[in-house]
This record gives sequence, C-alpha cells and structure tokens, in this order.
Amino acid sequence: MQIIIVGAGKLAQELLGHFVHQGAHQVCTWAGLNGARHVGAVVVHAGSGRELDEVVAYCMQTQSTLVELATGTGIEQRVLGFPVVLCPNVNILMLKIMAMLADHGRRFAGYARQLTESHQSGKSSVPGT
Repeated sequence: MQIIIVGAGKLAQELLGHFVHQGAHQVCTWAGLNGARHVGAVVVHAGSGRELDEVVAYCMQTQSTLVELATGTGIEQRVLGFPVVLCPNVNILMLKIMAMLADHGRRFAGYARQLTESHQSGKSSVPGT
C-alpha cells in the first residue's frame, strides 16, 4: 500500500518515521511525490491546509483515501467522490495506543475493557485547535 504524508510538522514527521521504520508499506511525503500518481493510495493530511486543494484533486484523480487529521479545514462540508476519514485533533500518543491495541489487543481477551478519551477541562484555546 502506498501512504503519502502531507505536512511538515511534528505529527507528520512522527507518522512518516513510524511508517518508514515499520517497513510494511511504501511511504513518501507530499513534497517527495514529484508528480507521481498512485491509484488507491492512502493520503494522510497532517498539514496546515495550504496544500489541501491539491490533495483533494489528487485523491479525486487517483481514487485515493484521504485521512484528514487537521482541524478547521472544512473538508466535511465538501461533496467529494472519494473516501474521507475525519480524525480531527488526533495526536501521536493516541495513534500509538491504537496501534498497540491493534497489534496486542488479543492479550486483553477475557477482560472487561474500556477506552476513554477526555478533554482537559482547563484548556483555554478554542475548539478545533
């Protein structure tokens, strides 16, 4: 599977490093794509939104799945002809926990389990940040 990481921030770099280290998939950055077209790729948008229109056009042309990690892009308001997975406010620690559960969840068989995510009550920034 081809995975394309869009963005240059901490989350994008963590994801890129994870997939490269894992070695199970072909992975590249949006900047390193150099015009290549990968039909059915998974495009992970962890950027500021500057490239979002180009990313949407790419996903339409290649029927790739867009995994939207950024908030405030308005992508959910668009009518798009390709799969979109919305994951606003995701962080690398939660992604690592989910990967751990996917890989080792069988070890919890027979136990009652619950995963709860809480938002800091003292957060002062506006929603979507």
